[in-house]
Amino acid sequence: MTGAQYRALDFMGRVIFEGEGRLSLPILELELGGIQPGIYIFELFDAKCEL
Repeated sequence: MTGAQYRALDFMGRVIFEGEGRLSLPILELELGGIQPGIYIFELFDAKCEL
């Protein structure tokens, strides 16, 4: 996930959090403890990422 950029948006399209992968692991771990319950859109951007 090194170099992969990600962000989460709420249902109104506001960015809740965003960041960049910094580890060369195939897994992206996020701390979501401060996020309110609800429905979110998660976006991952990386030209080299195989999903």
